Amino acid sequence: MIFVERPDRMRVDAFAFGNLIQSLRANGDRFSLLQGRQYVTGPARPCVAQQLLGMPLSSRDFLAILTGSAPMLSDRMSSPRWENGRYVVDVEGDAGARERVEFDVPDAQRRSPADQQDVRVRRVVLRDAQGVRGEITYEGYHLVQGTEFPERVRIVMPRDQVDSQLRFDEIVPNYTIPPDPNDPDAPAPDPFQQNPPAGAEISTIDCT
Repeated sequence: MIFVERPDRMRVDAFAFGNLIQSLRANGDRFSLLQGRQYVTGPARPCVAQQLLGMPLSSRDFLAILTGSAPMLSDRMSSPRWENGRYVVDVEGDAGARERVEFDVPDAQRRSPADQQDVRVRRVVLRDAQGVRGEITYEGYHLVQGTEFPERVRIVMPRDQVDSQLRFDEIVPNYTIPPDPNDPDAPAPDPFQQNPPAGAEISTIDCT
C-alpha cells in the first residue's frame, strides 16, 4: 500500500500473508524504514533513497512520478511544441542537467483547441552532464474522481541498475487513515511519521 500527500510526504507499506513486514516513510525532511526490529533513518535526500528504495530520487520527485506528474528540474521550461504526434517541453536544470517531458493527447481530442485537450505525461527523460540519467514512462491512464492517474509507471536508471515497474490495482483520492481500533476516539495518527518501536535496533544513514 502506498500513501502520498503532495508535495513530498509518502509511505510505502509491504505486506506478506496479511502481516506488515516493512514500512518506509518520508515526512518531507527525513526517510525512515522499519523492517522487523531494524529501524533506519536518514535525511530525505536522493542518495539516502537509493540506499532504502534502490532509486536515487527525492521524496518530492518520487511522489510526482507516482501521481502521473513529471519530476521537474526547475521552472525554466520551453514553450510546448508538437513533435511526432506529442507535445514536448524541455526543462533546463543546473550544472548541465536537462529534462524532456512528452505529453499524449487522447485521439478524440487531437483536433480540439489546445485549451480543450486533456494532455497526459507519457514519457520523461532526465539527463545530466554524463548523459541519460533516467527514463520514466506512464501507461494506462484512467479517471478517478475527476483526476487522471496512470495504471503503470516504469522507471529505468541504467547507471544505478534500476528497472522497476509499478502497477496500481486501486487508487483512492483523499483517503483518510482510520483511527486506532483500540482507541477509536483518539486523533488519527500521522501516516507519514514513524517512531522506532520499543526494542528496535536503530541506525542512521547519510551520504555525500
